[in-house]
Amino acid sequence: MRWLRKSRGTHAWLPPRVIDSVRYPEEIQMLYGSCLCGAVAFETKSLSGPIFHCNCQTCRKAHSAAFATTARTQRAYFKWSRGKEFLGHFESTPGKLRHFCTKCGSHLMAEWTNEPEVILRLGCLDTDPQARPSTHIWTSHRVPWLTFPADLPCLEEGPISSTVDDSET
Repeated sequence: MRWLRKSRGTHAWLPPRVIDSVRYPEEIQMLYGSCLCGAVAFETKSLSGPIFHCNCQTCRKAHSAAFATTARTQRAYFKWSRGKEFLGHFESTPGKLRHFCTKCGSHLMAEWTNEPEVILRLGCLDTDPQARPSTHIWTSHRVPWLTFPADLPCLEEGPISSTVDDSET
């Protein structure tokens, strides 16, 4: 692994302290993921951005958890490798689809239909992404009983973007 500073490029929407701490693998690594029952599987070529813990209300409700751990990957690299016939989706926000297994309910991926990246739900990864979470986002929506570790920055809202409304990562 190496440290890589991205500035005003792909991750221009991240605060500088987060950009400076994003870790990228030396080589492209295939990532594999699947649902709880194994009916649906996907693969992609590495992550294209940092790992976030999203605390927005929509992610909390969709995952029935205090937060959802997510990261983006290039749409061109993502593919469903098994079980497309078992996929369902829910449009949680206009233009944003959340994909899940209709057999077991596992949330696998979300997408803004007009964006070049998709959002993986990292709890479904079967391989180690070789990166670690960088930030808690949307902490203004956090549950009151959750405390945050001091080692990760917390943003009251999502990453700043001029093209995507990241109110739900």
